[in-house]
Amino acid sequence: QVPANFVCRSFGWWAGGPRKGDKKRPKFIRVGESLYRVDNYRLAYRRFFGKDIPVREQYDSAYRQQVGAERAKVRHSNKAASSPPFSRMPDAIIYPYERKK
Repeated sequence: QVPANFVCRSFGWWAGGPRKGDKKRPKFIRVGESLYRVDNYRLAYRRFFGKDIPVREQYDSAYRQQVGAERAKVRHSNKAASSPPFSRMPDAIIYPYERKK
């Protein structure tokens, strides 16, 4: 039984919780009282309003893109502990049958 004062706010899959699959949260544009779901927000903004998105939004978008790229680099880079530079000397023979490069 759901309590009477319980309000369910999640009307779409993007409203909360983990992302399912590869879909991203959709971007919406408000024109008057209507909401339009758009794939390319900047292009749609130009089409609806006849001008580019505000400078503040441009900076925010560029910042989010930069942070995302940095996080991806960190996520896909090798762990620092996997091959520490001080762990072995270049001339030391660890495995005697190893090919010399």
